[in-house]
Amino acid sequence: MIVANINSKDLECYASLHPQFAKAFDEMKRILAEGAEDGKIVLDGDSLFINVQSYTSKPESDCGFEAHKKYIDIQLILEGEEIIGYESADKLTLTKEYDESADYMLYALNGDYDKIRLTRGDFVILFTEEPHAPAIAADAPTPVRKAVVKVLSN
Repeated sequence: MIVANINSKDLECYASLHPQFAKAFDEMKRILAEGAEDGKIVLDGDSLFINVQSYTSKPESDCGFEAHKKYIDIQLILEGEEIIGYESADKLTLTKEYDESADYMLYALNGDYDKIRLTRGDFVILFTEEPHAPAIAADAPTPVRKAVVKVLSN
């Protein structure tokens, strides 16, 4: 997992980690500057796309962990703030086996996990099989706009 801001001087280093990351970062910067409607933005077929979404963050008790096997997630906060939980899979209880068609598995939220607060321009790169709990309210449930970039991992 990597946590950074879209204006980070280290963005070039992160771009070298995957052939699609540079294109993803360029589009993330554009969306943050110019805005985008909620929905799917296809950049390279099923290999690289972005889901722009609006929702209200949730109380911690209403959240859980998810992980993916096919796609790397890059989650960029466009508006608002939220907490994303992070924990290793061996410390979590699997509650839903991997669903290949939807590319996710679910884990129960435990009481002892790392938390990252993200605000406008902050992003997190979640590699495959890294459990994460998105959409947790920072202080109280508030509106959030987020761009979730899906990058095919292989």
